[in-house]
Amino acid sequence: MKLPPWAVGPYELLRHGDLHLREGGDADLRIALISFDNAIELAVSTYLDLNPKQRGGLSFPREDMQRWLTNFHTRLEFLEHLVVNVNKRQMAHDPLAMVFYHGLRNKIYHQLGALLPRAQHVAEAREAAVWVFSTLFGVDANAILAAEAEGAPVETPTTDKLPPEADLIALYLELKQEVADVRAASRRSIDHEGGRAQAAGYARYRRVA
Repeated sequence: MKLPPWAVGPYELLRHGDLHLREGGDADLRIALISFDNAIELAVSTYLDLNPKQRGGLSFPREDMQRWLTNFHTRLEFLEHLVVNVNKRQMAHDPLAMVFYHGLRNKIYHQLGALLPRAQHVAEAREAAVWVFSTLFGVDANAILAAEAEGAPVETPTTDKLPPEADLIALYLELKQEVADVRAASRRSIDHEGGRAQAAGYARYRRVA
């Protein structure tokens, strides 16, 4: 199976998310959710950056494209415009649900990895990311991922390595987990020392009494 070269980056995020989703550990679920969310955002950004010839001749006003690239929410606005107004189809996945998954991803980033997403939410984020990718790039991402999982090669120049985003995600979460572990150990040490000090004070009180 072959991917267009401009679709490789988003595809590798999908693949990276799939690998961790299959592992199913707590850290894996966090990384998988982040990967699928980033795949949605990168797929839309990549599509908007394409030459109109690479989009089947579709062109959009420059002002609109600049606005659509502003943030995650405006990218979803473009996606809905493309699907509903241009392609004359229904959205297969609710943009508000994608906003919800994006919010979970932000909480994972900002809460020292304390949030553990539900496996159901991660699976739903995957479905949305696969649909976005397939819609924008005209390929069946599910079929490609399934075939590759069975050992079929995907013809791209860079699929033998993970995208830089994936490495940064993993490193970021590892560092957050280390910080959380250090903080937890510090709290346990403080509680332990406080308990010892309280016990020693009580013992002195008993001797005086």
